[in-house]
Amino acid sequence: MKSGENWRRRDVTVSDTSNAITVKLWNELADVVPLEAGDHAIFTNLHVDYYRHQTSVKSNDETEIRVCHVYTLSVINIR
Repeated sequence: MKSGENWRRRDVTVSDTSNAITVKLWNELADVVPLEAGDHAIFTNLHVDYYRHQTSVKSNDETEIRVCHVYTLSVINIR
């Protein structure tokens, strides 16, 4: 967590099978990150940021994070 006099920021790295990107969570979202390593999540209303040749996304007042539960089913029988 990084913080200043009037702000707080937590950086979370997320990835799929092809790439990874940093999500910068600001202020209230930085305080209550509802994520753990290995979680699947949906982020809405993020802004793309490009700084010092690095692309990231950052939260804003309308950003929401929803943790998704992923279940794996095994095929037992096909008729």
